[in-house]
Amino acid sequence: MKQLREENAKLKQVSAEQTLNKTMSQDGLRKVVKPLLRRPLVEYLEQGYEVSERHVCCILEVARATYRYEGHGEQWTELRMRIWEIAQTRVRYGDRMIRVPLNRESWQVGKDLVYRHYKEEGLGLRKRPAGRRRAVVHRQERFKPTGPNQVWAMDFASDQLRRQEVPFADGGRSLYAGGAGDRIEPESAR
Repeated sequence: MKQLREENAKLKQVSAEQTLNKTMSQDGLRKVVKPLLRRPLVEYLEQGYEVSERHVCCILEVARATYRYEGHGEQWTELRMRIWEIAQTRVRYGDRMIRVPLNRESWQVGKDLVYRHYKEEGLGLRKRPAGRRRAVVHRQERFKPTGPNQVWAMDFASDQLRRQEVPFADGGRSLYAGGAGDRIEPESAR
């Protein structure tokens, strides 16, 4: 009889633990992916149900090392400030060119780190439009004719017929006409 009581007490304890585990897992059932967001959930369940950190981490499937980890995010503050200063003084420098003076100043940083901080600071060069680069030539003032036969112009006109019954010499339906004339004395082209 004593043995039955002990077994019954153990079963009640296991049943209570399972009920508690189920309640805790439903309470923290939200799908939380990032460890940064899981930390408050672990603390909430630990304090709310008065259970150990190990127990809560086991239920939420969080590694205790991940829960206890403290990041070192502030170690790059000086580097970010220096990247910002170089970008302000050297406006045409991109992330790769900014890396050169940083390495000369003994920062010893890689291209990926500089690129990440460069983008996170919101820096960036404007994209150049696609196409060939040409030398800039300023526009010259247009030549103004002073006499005849200095500037000539050509004019073209086209028309299309709606009906196909009237074929032209080129076998199509299009009619092209052209003319040329002097800009000063138009009657010279006649």
